[in-house]
Amino acid sequence: MQILESKPGLELSPYLEDPKLQQVYDQTIDKISYNQQTVDQAAKEMYTNLQNVLSQITK
Repeated sequence: MQILESKPGLELSPYLEDPKLQQVYDQTIDKISYNQQTVDQAAKEMYTNLQNVLSQITK
């Protein structure tokens, strides 16, 4: 059974490739799922958190 269909230009999320990035992604999804944050709030927080993690990774 194929769960994900490959479409031109569509790739798996890069957040799933690095454990730190995956953690940020998972935390964001959880906050939205449990109504702890709106999508807009979670997106802003995720952006900030991703920038922090990416700056650590690229050092």
